[in-house]
This record gives sequence, C-alpha cells and structure tokens, in this order.
Amino acid sequence: LSPASYLELFRKRRQELLRRGIPADYPEAVATTWEISFRQLEAVSPEAVALLQLCAFFAPDDIPLDLFPEGAEFFPKPLSGVAADPIALHDAILAARRLSLLEADGKALCLHRLVQAAVRDRCDEEGRKLWAAAAVRCLSAAYPFEEFRTETWPRSSRLLYIGTNNFEAGKALGEQIVKLLPNGGQMAVFVGTFSADNARQRLKGIEAAIKGHNIEIVAKKEGATDRAKA
Repeated sequence: LSPASYLELFRKRRQELLRRGIPADYPEAVATTWEISFRQLEAVSPEAVALLQLCAFFAPDDIPLDLFPEGAEFFPKPLSGVAADPIALHDAILAARRLSLLEADGKALCLHRLVQAAVRDRCDEEGRKLWAAAAVRCLSAAYPFEEFRTETWPRSSRLLYIGTNNFEAGKALGEQIVKLLPNGGQMAVFVGTFSADNARQRLKGIEAAIKGHNIEIVAKKEGATDRAKA
C-alpha cells in the first residue's frame, strides 16, 4: 500500500485503522491506549477534556494561550469558566500534559494530529458541531481581519486554521446542500484551483454526501481566488 493510498484510506476509515494498528512490541492499539488516557482525564479534570475538545478543532501546532481568555465567552461549560481564570487554565493544561495528551511551552499548546483525530472521533455529531462552532467564533473574535482596514492586519497575521480534514469538511457542506435541495436539483462547484489537494478532497466529500440524492454537479469551475469571477 503506497503512502498516498494509505492516506486516502486513513481519511475515510480513520477510526478502524487506529484500532487495528498494534506494533509487535506494544500491548495495545493506538486508539485503545488513548481511550484509557481520556477516561483517566475525565475522572480528574473534565475541564481538561473540554480543552482538548476545543483544541481538536484548531490547527495542531502553536495554539496561542491568549486565545482562551479572549474566547472564553464562546466556550461551552466547563471550559468557559476555566479559560478566563489563569490558574484554572494552568491546572487543566497540566492535567492533560501529565497524560501526554498535549504539550505546552508557556505561550502556546500543541496536540499531535492523531490525538486530535481521536478526540474528534469521541465526540458525537452534535459535539463536533458545538466545538467547531466555538473554535470559529473564538478565532473570529481574537483574530479579526477586514481586507480594507489595515489596522486589523498585524493581529490577523498569525496563521491558524480549523483542523478538520478537507474530505469531512466537504462532506459537511454536501449534507447542507442535501437539506437545501430535498427534492434534488443541480449545482455548480467553484474553487480557487483544482490543483490544490484540499480543493480536490473537499469536492470528494461533497460528492460523497450528495450521492443518491438526485443532485447533479453541472459545472466545476476554477477562479484562482478571483472574487469577481465567483
């Protein structure tokens, strides 16, 4: 199996693969090992579990600590109270670090990508929507960007993204399209460029979601991010 083929398989069947992989010199599958850690964390610090759930929807590296107090009003409980309290936030971070579920350097947090995937997989659909929405609102408030207001540029220069995979993002969009077109219909897809892997993966997700719902993609267009063409 080539690396590219494995990556494609991992995107579609991540949970199954994480439960299968057992190295010869290690007693448990990766997902099982993390599940034990997650349950231990739930017992000692529900706040730390909530912190991991939020961070699972950020980019995995260099998550600024100043995001949490600034975004506290957007977080569900129990994280909303902890995020605004430096001591409580420190305790939650420490609890997760003790179980090797995240790293911290004093200014930022870092989660392994597979830990993020496992945390998202533990959430049900409503939970994923809840935490993804909290992440988006937090970033929008902490990193405002308006194209024609130069004073917003420096604060927004830090590169962050919502850390869900592109196939799943496209699938979520496709599910909304199905709701908008319950009786079927036609649609067009417009992207910056199909040479970008993220655009191709999102399109595959859309196609997977609308399959069997009598929805036809009649056009697939590139615009090289030109808003006028869009």
